[in-house]
Amino acid sequence: MKPVISAYIFIFLLSLPALGQQRGCSQGKGSDRAELPGGYVAQVAPAVDDAHASQCHATITSDTAKTVFELFEREAAINPISGKDVNGDGTPDAVIETHPPAGQCCWNYYVFTLGSSPALLRQFSTSVALNFEDKLGDGKVEIWTRDFAFDGVDNFPHSESPAPLIFFRMHGTTVNNVSQLFWPEYEREIDETRSYISKDDIDTLTKIEGDNPKPPEEGDPKEAHLLSVRAQILTLVLDYIYADRTPEAFKTISEMWPILDRQRIRQLILQRHGRGILSEINRIPKLPASVTVGAPAATTASQ
Repeated sequence: MKPVISAYIFIFLLSLPALGQQRGCSQGKGSDRAELPGGYVAQVAPAVDDAHASQCHATITSDTAKTVFELFEREAAINPISGKDVNGDGTPDAVIETHPPAGQCCWNYYVFTLGSSPALLRQFSTSVALNFEDKLGDGKVEIWTRDFAFDGVDNFPHSESPAPLIFFRMHGTTVNNVSQLFWPEYEREIDETRSYISKDDIDTLTKIEGDNPKPPEEGDPKEAHLLSVRAQILTLVLDYIYADRTPEAFKTISEMWPILDRQRIRQLILQRHGRGILSEINRIPKLPASVTVGAPAATTASQ
């Protein structure tokens, strides 16, 4: 199986909890409850009022049973990271997430800090599912996924479009890219991808003259193969870039990409790099009307 294809299978598997709703509520069915530090309780359950029929009701309540956060949505869940310190400030947090219908946007994640001053720290609204996990086992929580910014680029089919890994950490209310800490993850993918690219393929591509890549003609297996090889090479390049090893990325372009097309592909990479998950993770969306928080949280969320 080609690595770019397995990457998309990975994305699908990553999204299964959201789709299957094993730990949440979907269209007014299912429930979950988590007791959190400080006496807080997170809960998702079917909405009971007529105004929210067939919807889910998610709440966070304090040790005095005061509701400090609630929302109504088609699908909602308590993220398993809840109870851990997500933003590195020493205080435990809860993450409530909502999921879109299949094929629609967007996943929403509400990071809510617990303790003496409960507040909504950040809301993320993204086109792909996010994963909250302490991947390094050092007590610091990463927010990670695969970037969709290069889906369909250069006429690549969806199944072969590069989807590089990307890792973030919250510090207070800000979000920082920490992908450079995960070089072994990228290195494994790079090694696997290189195994699918032959010297003959590289020789053929580097001899091609032209700067206007076109989709292969229908029924031309040679051109279709070369398009697939381009996708694999771009996967290599992006793994280097997302791992903060840009010189190695551009070296790969110089060694493998068609000569007259190298400047164009560099510019295209730079244009797309800032789109996709990078732009979405840094945007603070408007709080939906279906979400209610206490006064301190509302003030924080609107900044």
